[in-house]
Amino acid sequence: MSQGAYSDTLILDEMLNMVAEETVITATRADRSLSNVTVPTSIIKDKTIQNAGMVKLSDVLQEQSGIVVTASAGSSAIGGGVFGNGVQIQGMNPDYTLIMLDGEPITGRQGGVLDLTRFAVGNIQKVEIVKGPSSSLYGSEAMGGVINILTDQRRQNLTKLSLRYGSFQTWDFFGSINKELGRSSLYAFGHYNRSNGYDLTPETNIKTIDPHKDVAFQIKWTYRFSERTRLVWSNRFFNGIQTSLFSINNETLTINGNGATTDLNINPVVYHRWNDKINSTLRLYGSLYRYDQSLLQEDGGTYYADDFIHQYYRLEQQNDWEIKKISSWWWEQGTTIRLSKLIAIIKFKTNTFRMHFHRQKLK
Repeated sequence: MSQGAYSDTLILDEMLNMVAEETVITATRADRSLSNVTVPTSIIKDKTIQNAGMVKLSDVLQEQSGIVVTASAGSSAIGGGVFGNGVQIQGMNPDYTLIMLDGEPITGRQGGVLDLTRFAVGNIQKVEIVKGPSSSLYGSEAMGGVINILTDQRRQNLTKLSLRYGSFQTWDFFGSINKELGRSSLYAFGHYNRSNGYDLTPETNIKTIDPHKDVAFQIKWTYRFSERTRLVWSNRFFNGIQTSLFSINNETLTINGNGATTDLNINPVVYHRWNDKINSTLRLYGSLYRYDQSLLQEDGGTYYADDFIHQYYRLEQQNDWEIKKISSWWWEQGTTIRLSKLIAIIKFKTNTFRMHFHRQKLK
């Protein structure tokens, strides 16, 4: 083989073996290559999730090393409790693990736990997991780590459909569509999941997994005003109903009822690139979570009832200035409003913040 032919073959082999370096957002709140991130960060891609046949986010997290998914009090299995699941990273309390959706915090945390079963995996592009303290970027809720769920944002005309059927009348269906429309693009996703539950201890009246029915929708619309400015408007809705049946007082009293979960998110974001070095982002995020539970006795009397509401609103501006290739300055300011209500107890909290960070890349 001649020297020229050998060189061409070597270049071709390098091109075929070349893999684009993965970028992450969660570790620094800006797009950075994984090799330049200083904190332990791992990525779960959509192909990994699909190949494993996972349906819920809780299933995905249970498979990761260094992460423990714990059930809340009153649950009959890891898959779901009265309030949901707690996520422990490196052994820290679930209160110190921040879970986000497209960079925004997920609401509905009760007693340190979240209902992770309300998040399907059919629209997940990747999951970024940062292990270790990130409180300087995200506050005290991120002392254990951060889990960021990033949904599909690909610019291409694509349609997906999936239907599964399993034991105990378990159905799972999702469909999504990506459509390019000139300057704008539209992504729509729908998910339906139901099961009659199952019982590993038929001698008792308590089911191992309670019957449930979940419906979720997400719409993400992008409009490009110019090459420098674009608007991304994202809406998400979830509604789930879980039916409970169990006995107390040595099985002398049977309790039955329903727990209904509603979750609504609105998130418009404006991105603007002033030049090759300065970028600005304006975010508005609103989230409403509600869990309504009613348990009845055999005679129809109320055994227990509660109504938990959690609202979260945030207006935020972020600027990123890359001074040099190895140095950048980032600053952010905004206001958050939190409102939570459990039965007759109402908590209201506001917070105005301003943060400045300087990043220096070591050679």
